[in-house]
Amino acid sequence: MTYRIAPSILSANFAKLGEEVDFVLASGADIVHFDVMDNHYVPNLTIGPLVCEALRKHGVTAPIDVHLMVKPVDRIIPEFCKSWGDLHHLPPGSLRAHRPHHRPDQGKRLQGRPGV
Repeated sequence: MTYRIAPSILSANFAKLGEEVDFVLASGADIVHFDVMDNHYVPNLTIGPLVCEALRKHGVTAPIDVHLMVKPVDRIIPEFCKSWGDLHHLPPGSLRAHRPHHRPDQGKRLQGRPGV
């Protein structure tokens, strides 16, 4: 079994986000994890696609795992695909709760790697 380390940027100092991500990757992390919360699906408000894009511009080449805890989730998937998020994890039922005809593989069609 292969294990991968994916620390969340929520625990980072956002004033030094690029440096902090560089440090955890240099220390052995494999993936950068984004917890995206919209204060509707879950009771917290966090970051969006612009932070993902800023880390890519900073030079982060490690995979970025985007955990989308938002409603409607189908609206924001294309935004993260455009901003170079690699993995898009959706909470079970998040697509069906808003639009029953949408499927978790939407991220794959937009060049991401979907997961639930």
